[in-house]
Amino acid sequence: SLHGHSALAIATALHRAGLSNTPILCIDPFTGDTNMWANYRKDKLVRNWVRIRDSRMLTFDQFMVNVRFAVQRGVASGRHILPFKATSTVGARWLLKHGYTPDLIFIDSAHEEGETLLELALYYRVLVPGGVMFGDDFGWPGVHHDVVRFVEATKSMGKRHACEFHVVRSEPGSD
Repeated sequence: SLHGHSALAIATALHRAGLSNTPILCIDPFTGDTNMWANYRKDKLVRNWVRIRDSRMLTFDQFMVNVRFAVQRGVASGRHILPFKATSTVGARWLLKHGYTPDLIFIDSAHEEGETLLELALYYRVLVPGGVMFGDDFGWPGVHHDVVRFVEATKSMGKRHACEFHVVRSEPGSD
């Protein structure tokens, strides 16, 4: 998640469940997406999310501030959040190369058509059989398109590879 909100929500749930040593590997280059770079000057909503200094988006800095604040407040363990500054493709290939098979994968994709499909395909390969892959921003056109394409593609590979797909609406005010 851009500034750690999704990671911290998961960390808080793990902490409450007594799973304070369960790591959350946050793979992100922390550079922002195409929409942010293209619109931060003209779109006030985007500008509220973006801080740039010396041609560098400060998303990682804000991510770490938010994580530190959550740990200081005691809502997350200092052992939960492990940032891994890499693109999603590098991260997925690193997991595969080292034999890591997560039970749970949250994808906050690049939101671009084609790129989201690539991310889904790569992370599905490392997901433990029976594991859960989930994400947000299904309302973004590129994300929606690629999720639907990915689900259809896994169904066409046969029952052994098919994935289930569910949309769960968030509660009002939960964002």
